[in-house]
Amino acid sequence: MLIDPQRRFRVESAAMESRSDFDPYDGYEAIGWPTTVIAAGEVIVEGGQVLSHPGRGRLLRRSRYQPL
Repeated sequence: MLIDPQRRFRVESAAMESRSDFDPYDGYEAIGWPTTVIAAGEVIVEGGQVLSHPGRGRLLRRSRYQPL
């Protein structure tokens, strides 16, 4: 992930790529924001545009908690 540490960004739930209709950070003013996201050598997000296709990822099941 490449981050612009000086960029200011107001979080707006309508602008997020989410199925949820609620974002607890809606209206929050963030300083520092990702400009490019790369996963497994593929550019996923660049310049605010999602370039990947739906279904690209895979579900990672949470393992059971095992005390030390």
